[in-house]
Amino acid sequence: MRLIFSVKLASIDADLTRNYTQMKEIIILASVAVSSIFILGYSIHMLIGGLVSETTEQWIIIGACLIGVAVLTFMGWDIVRRRRQR
Repeated sequence: MRLIFSVKLASIDADLTRNYTQMKEIIILASVAVSSIFILGYSIHMLIGGLVSETTEQWIIIGACLIGVAVLTFMGWDIVRRRRQR
C-alpha cells in the first residue's frame, strides 16, 4: 500500500514539474514573439521613416508585422507538432 502511494505521489510530482516547465517555456516564447514583432516594426520605421509618406510607412510596417506574425505562428505550430510526436 505504501509503495503504491509513493509511486502515485512521484507521478503527480513529475506531472506538476512537466506542466511548470511547459508554462515557463510558453511565457518565454510569447515574450520573445512580442518583442520580435515590436523590433521588426521599429526597425522598418528607422529604415524608411522620412523617405516615404507617413501613410505609406504605416502600411509597410503593418504588412511586415503581419508577415512576421504569420512566420512566428508557423514556428509555434511547428514546435507544438514536434513536441506531440515525441
